[in-house]
Amino acid sequence: MVAALDKQNTAELERISAVVKGGFLRSGGITTPEQQDLSSGSQERPAASQSATSSSSAGSLCDIATVNEDINRDERSRATGYIGKGSEIAWLQKLSEEVGKLGHPIESSPHELSSEEESLTALSYHLDHLSFSTLEAGDPQALPQRALSDQLIAIYFAKVDPSFPLLNKTLFSTQYHQALTKSRSPSRKWLTILNLIYAIGAKYMQLSERNWADAIDDRSFLSRALALNADQSLLGEHADLQQVQIWVLYAIYHLTSAQINRAWHMAGRAARCAIALGLNLRAGGLNVDATSRESRTRLWWSLFILEQLLSVMTGRTSCIDWRSFSIPAPLPFDEAQFQAPQAAKYLSDLALRERTFVLTAQTPRFRIEARNKLLRAVEPSSSLYLFYLADLAAISHAAVNAVYSLHACLGVSKGAHAKITHYQRMLGDWRSSLQSSFEFTDRNGRLKLAEPCPEQIALALAFYSSQIIINRPCLTRPGIQKVTETRHPRTAFANATALLCLQSAMDLMAIFPDLPDMGWLCEMTPWWSVVHYIMQALIILLIQLCVGPVDVVKGAHTETGQGAVGTAEEPEVILRVSKKCLRWLHAIASRSPSSRRAFITCERLLRRIATINGFDLEGVPQAATLAARTTNSSLENYYAQRGRSPQQPSESAHGDAMREASTWWGADYTYSEPDAENQAYLPFSLDPTLLDFLENALE
Repeated sequence: MVAALDKQNTAELERISAVVKGGFLRSGGITTPEQQDLSSGSQERPAASQSATSSSSAGSLCDIATVNEDINRDERSRATGYIGKGSEIAWLQKLSEEVGKLGHPIESSPHELSSEEESLTALSYHLDHLSFSTLEAGDPQALPQRALSDQLIAIYFAKVDPSFPLLNKTLFSTQYHQALTKSRSPSRKWLTILNLIYAIGAKYMQLSERNWADAIDDRSFLSRALALNADQSLLGEHADLQQVQIWVLYAIYHLTSAQINRAWHMAGRAARCAIALGLNLRAGGLNVDATSRESRTRLWWSLFILEQLLSVMTGRTSCIDWRSFSIPAPLPFDEAQFQAPQAAKYLSDLALRERTFVLTAQTPRFRIEARNKLLRAVEPSSSLYLFYLADLAAISHAAVNAVYSLHACLGVSKGAHAKITHYQRMLGDWRSSLQSSFEFTDRNGRLKLAEPCPEQIALALAFYSSQIIINRPCLTRPGIQKVTETRHPRTAFANATALLCLQSAMDLMAIFPDLPDMGWLCEMTPWWSVVHYIMQALIILLIQLCVGPVDVVKGAHTETGQGAVGTAEEPEVILRVSKKCLRWLHAIASRSPSSRRAFITCERLLRRIATINGFDLEGVPQAATLAARTTNSSLENYYAQRGRSPQQPSESAHGDAMREASTWWGADYTYSEPDAENQAYLPFSLDPTLLDFLENALE
């Protein structure tokens, strides 16, 4: 504007005037009463699509991935980061919008639905917005007492290593003994790994002990790990295998701490380093012994499984493509079996191994049965469990990428139908490949857990989670035709897929005992992701309670929608399972701040649904009965709230802000909240000529 005035550029001034009249000043905060009336309700939405594929705010494949919030606006939004439509947090936002429209036959305007309470940052139950209040490393070389050290290491290898076997256990045990006897001085990187193992073990103790705050402090081990690995900055030395292990352990630690954005960043670092070292490629002709080759293979698969879990939790595109690696599947034999003839032949003959232990996502169906026969003859072990877990992660990765990626078909089109059907069949093939020791369904595919083991529970949870996310886009209320105020019926395919999603949520929760048992949870489940699984199921159930039965097109007729396959399909059935989800979240919340946040959000939504629909909420725990140890006030000595201070700036700060006003040091022309706060204390000043121009433009 200034340049246009200086140059007497009439055309440019007229353009700016048109922009001002069109509402630019309204978005910038300068409004007149007439403009406020316009912005409050007179603007109408574009007419909704009247096709049979249009869907309500419950979410669908029609939703194009967009960023609707300025993620850079403040510290808390940056801590949450972008949340994609495949995440249960994005589903929670859609559910919140759907609950807000209950009782209104026509979809409300998005202006009426948007609020701070419905932002992804506010609805996220993760703890990335918190940071550790004090991290004092002390002596980085110090080790805890032998009994505690042994306990923490035993916890790690018993509870975490089966799912993420990124360390050679035999080698690590030897190194650990040498470190304790001081026969050899450990390296800084090895001590970093040791302290991260301690920290992860301490997080498990916090969950398994009766009092969360009374467990051993994981922060001391984390601070030592950070101090020992401080030289590994972006400008530090090039990464090696141990540094990849360190980044993965950091990611696992943050995952157990419910700090998912940090975990996602750490896993990304590990993936880049691993690819730079060629860990994603088949190792042929290397001067590396067979055991070391297998250790590297398992390190890569640990990273891939972790990356897939974090990508689903955040709804973000994975930095690893399942088609971008040629490394074979993990060998389904434990290290102690490597010398046995059956395992030795596959270790020595890479081509035979690649032909035999193939991945379901990369293999034609006619070859899968031959693989399955060999797997059924393998002795049950943690390595066989890892093979199944890696195989399922590859299927889930491929399915999510096909259904939710930016390049996936928009709308529930024939292309999307084919993809969903393809991966449904692939998941069925995976389930039928399970050895009897790990099976969790009967011949009809229904959940059946006679004598479950932790590996069986973990596979079942991961399977139903994959079923939920693949079929989730069809669980919507079809779009409304505003002229007649009638809703379109679902197609038969969309309805069957929606019911499969709902049934998977109910089956997932059927894995858990009816009465919450924290001992069972800590012993039997992948405790680092159990809240994620419960939230996936609960949000699906609450969406169904909002949407209700939907008419379905069947041939030339329209029929009233049926419910979940194998249930009475009454709302009471879904409500009963929803209450079970909340009871489990409430029980976990006594030791988990993340679960506490999840419970409070979902309990509020269920009560709003129940109020409108007249549901009986007997048996739902009250938020007021949550244990006090996981409140924000109780965590002040453990976590620190990140963000700007509410205190007013001093006179000197005011002067500094004035001096800084002449120069803008940001990344673009927008202000984050702290910057905007500083600007608020600057006196408003504008050239009188520009003021005259603005007044004329407004007239």
